[in-house]
Amino acid sequence: NNSPFNSLLAKGVAAAGYLHALMRSGDIIKIGCQSMTIGRMWDLTCIHVDEQYRVPAVFYPSGQVMMMYAKYHGNSFLPVVCDNLPGYNQPYKMGCINPIEKVACLDAVVTAAEKQIYFHIINRSFTETYPVVVDLTAFNKIGTKAIHHLLTGRLENRPKFGEAREVAKINDIEIPLTGTTVNLEIPARSVSCIEVPVFN
Repeated sequence: NNSPFNSLLAKGVAAAGYLHALMRSGDIIKIGCQSMTIGRMWDLTCIHVDEQYRVPAVFYPSGQVMMMYAKYHGNSFLPVVCDNLPGYNQPYKMGCINPIEKVACLDAVVTAAEKQIYFHIINRSFTETYPVVVDLTAFNKIGTKAIHHLLTGRLENRPKFGEAREVAKINDIEIPLTGTTVNLEIPARSVSCIEVPVFN
């Protein structure tokens, strides 16, 4: 069916949610693996290939999310406090997964590497862009600019004339850091990673 929730982009946003769950349980998960990294039929595959070689292989959004998180993450999980999170009701049951009263539209996880802090933010809303203020006062010294790695895309799986075959794209947006807070706009149905340089 043509529901936006069945789009390749929706599956990419959902894949980011799985990654957040795994990162939150990193103290007990020893290894994670992914099936369908390369495939020819299912929409969950990372890289879609044509077995007849008529068109080149193409990244699907779930693969772009995996690639982005593989590139931009730390090996330490940091606690995060979120205030005034918007949410929505999820009334549907799927198999043994029960409905839930409130799902957060914004899902945030923070990880740290030796010289970077990564703020991973998913916007699950398909229609609303949300302002987000990131508070950096907990860090002693930060750099002069951050980079917002942002995955966005279209809800139509097939490209219109002149559009790229890839449903989603990742843009890198430079953000000047002039104080201890960063003001962001998190677009609808997007996955973000804000990379902030830090120093001892």
